[in-house]
Amino acid sequence: MPEQVIVSVIALMVFGPAKFPDSGKSLNSTIRGLVKKISDVDDCLSERSASPTPPQPRFQTVVVP
Repeated sequence: MPEQVIVSVIALMVFGPAKFPDSGKSLNSTIRGLVKKISDVDDCLSERSASPTPPQPRFQTVVVP
């Protein structure tokens, strides 16, 4: 908890009181987008593991007489 206060005070000094809420909103939307993308990738991976496809042979077997 003290770390969050220190980071907030430093951010307030860097961005100033006028830009501080806007930067928080921007950070929030960025984190939401990242979480959504991670969730989409997780859903895609779980769909692939639910219906596995058999491995395809890499080489063709040839019988020489």
